Amino acid sequence: MDRAAVLNAFSPAQEMYDPERFAGRSLQIRELTDALRIEGSVPVIYGDRGLGKSSTAVQLQLIAMGRTELLSHIDLVHLALPEDQTYLTFYVTCTEDVQTLQDLQRLILHKLEAVDIIESEHGSDEVLIDRASRRKLSFKFFETETTKRYAKRSNRLRHEELTPSERLEREIALLVNVFKTPLLIIVDELDRARGLGGLSTYLKAVSSDLVKFVLVGIGQTLSDLLVDHTSLARLMYPVRIPQMTAGELADVVDKAMNQVAANGIDLSFSSAARSRIVRVAGGFPWFVHAIGQEALVSALDRGQSEVTEDDIIRASRNLTNNRFAQQFSDSYQLAVRDSYAREVVLRTFAAWPRPDIPTADVYRVCKRLGVTNPAVYRGHLTRPEYGEPLVTPRLQNRGLVRFRNEMFKHYIELSGSLFQGAADKVEEATNNW
Repeated sequence: MDRAAVLNAFSPAQEMYDPERFAGRSLQIRELTDALRIEGSVPVIYGDRGLGKSSTAVQLQLIAMGRTELLSHIDLVHLALPEDQTYLTFYVTCTEDVQTLQDLQRLILHKLEAVDIIESEHGSDEVLIDRASRRKLSFKFFETETTKRYAKRSNRLRHEELTPSERLEREIALLVNVFKTPLLIIVDELDRARGLGGLSTYLKAVSSDLVKFVLVGIGQTLSDLLVDHTSLARLMYPVRIPQMTAGELADVVDKAMNQVAANGIDLSFSSAARSRIVRVAGGFPWFVHAIGQEALVSALDRGQSEVTEDDIIRASRNLTNNRFAQQFSDSYQLAVRDSYAREVVLRTFAAWPRPDIPTADVYRVCKRLGVTNPAVYRGHLTRPEYGEPLVTPRLQNRGLVRFRNEMFKHYIELSGSLFQGAADKVEEATNNW
């Protein structure tokens, strides 16, 4: 029981539905809740990986359905939607298989058609749910006769000879007309989709007071996410999810420890350990979860009543073996492979303290470290066979690069090197940065 409580206290999975974790996101929640009321707007949730974009989108979905738990927790309950303005909500997640606008339309159509009707606790009323997840699509209740008419008409309208766009248009119209309620369609991980030509035209044509789309994806700037859809500019309602402040990260630790204490476990963080984990997290709550969980379990296994700063240091250094960080470890191995020089170049780029990294400054340090032609290795790191950790920012000059994933950049800074001495030499050469 103790071990389960400790593991769950720092579990990233709990963040998605826990209003406690959104105390520092009241501005973003306010903006998104207001966007639900703006006719024809397309809210866009963007930011680096690991900052809670999907969690925020899930909370927006619940707010759109009429749930008020989060709004009450952050003193914004006055922004709750009236019952007659709540939405039927659908949540779709893109994959690499989404290569065209028609692929995205098919994905959305499948979600809209995958609907079951279940009896509510009111007996004679019924509610829509997603057949696959069994998640409610609305907290409104509908009369039995209405839902029967919906089922009958929906079967009649699903004609295979129609294009995906036509079928989706009819399915949307059906849901709106039968249930007399607007639709909210959240499209997550939009950055994974490629070749969505025509998306902006489609969204402008479909978005109205009855149909609203929300786009979610990874991008340090809005242009990173929507570079091919600039004509959406007049409709977009951008909401950036920033890196967490030190205070917000400390709150994550404190709330986790309150949960541990509530389970009757005598275990706490020392002041130095709390400060250290906030510092090494670099603004990413994911690192607080991964490092905090390992440090807490380690202290529990040794029978300690307090997590020390040394526990945090060991857990940070052990990230390469952390099961949650396996994807980062694999990416690092793919990028470095069998090259000391490429590891030096990768780590020197990661040491730059800001997202936009000037290649000239990095090259100077690399040459001092014995890499005679760092531009060659930089070229490797922008190619698919090395995982493409580096990218050239859109709308920027050619002398700058960025990490495709800022969390991976931070992981490199925390983790040890494959070639002995590479990490120490780069740290010494870049400590004035």
